[in-house]
Amino acid sequence: MAEKRDGGFGVKNFLSGYANQASSPLESKGEWLCIRCEPDPFTGERINVGVGVIDVSGKRHVKVIQEPGRLECFYGELAGQVVSLAQVAAECFLSGIGSPSSQISFADPVPFFEGTVQETLDSAFRDQVTVAIPTRSDSQRNTIDDQQAQNLVIDEIKKINDFDGDLLANTPQVIIQTERGPRVVMIPLQPVNGVGTIKSTDYSSPTLKSHLLDGLLDLECAARYRRKKELGIFLLRPKASSEKMERQIDQVIDSISFRAPANLYLEVQEQSVELAKAVKDWALKAG
Repeated sequence: MAEKRDGGFGVKNFLSGYANQASSPLESKGEWLCIRCEPDPFTGERINVGVGVIDVSGKRHVKVIQEPGRLECFYGELAGQVVSLAQVAAECFLSGIGSPSSQISFADPVPFFEGTVQETLDSAFRDQVTVAIPTRSDSQRNTIDDQQAQNLVIDEIKKINDFDGDLLANTPQVIIQTERGPRVVMIPLQPVNGVGTIKSTDYSSPTLKSHLLDGLLDLECAARYRRKKELGIFLLRPKASSEKMERQIDQVIDSISFRAPANLYLEVQEQSVELAKAVKDWALKAG
């Protein structure tokens, strides 16, 4: 829901176990904040589109909306623009460079004292970013987004005992020094001579196409500036809700693959364990 400009955005319940540092004997585990967007500057209405967490070591973590969801009910065609602004905001937060636009703002950070960084990120996102709730019936299955796909596949990679090569990045956010200044790209797989990413296909076809293109551009950017030869995109493809969506997913994947560079390895699997095996094979080649 859209928040009021008086600063009240309904966080009392969420903060009850987190923000009262004076009365808590616990040591702060970091800080979290809301990421906001102003879809229409003429109305001045702001909505929460994501959350960011900074742990005690200074490492940044972020989660923002990936699909229009309820935004389409409120803003119609503007919903896609809001999703794009959220992606830009996420990159800016991760790189610590501040807001690039008056339509993007970051709330003041609040300390948290309980739970892990991931638990705080997920809980804050669930409580604060209500526009992320999809316009689907409750009977439908839960979807798997890019971050969940990445976690599932990486967990399987770690179980492969006979693979000891360098592969998993300490942090998937890579800062690239370009002619236009530093830029942040997402590269979770970093063998010696390659760059790779893991994506989910569990999106509507327009959103999936945008995600795959963003992933491909990130890989090409990192490969160019870091002089890597092997590129890899690994797609976790959960069973779609209908045959129509299956066909749309196929069309999107095909539209990306036939235009991709010759040194791109693209693998699609329904099971995370099978995708992890494909990652291993690619990494050995790019090692």
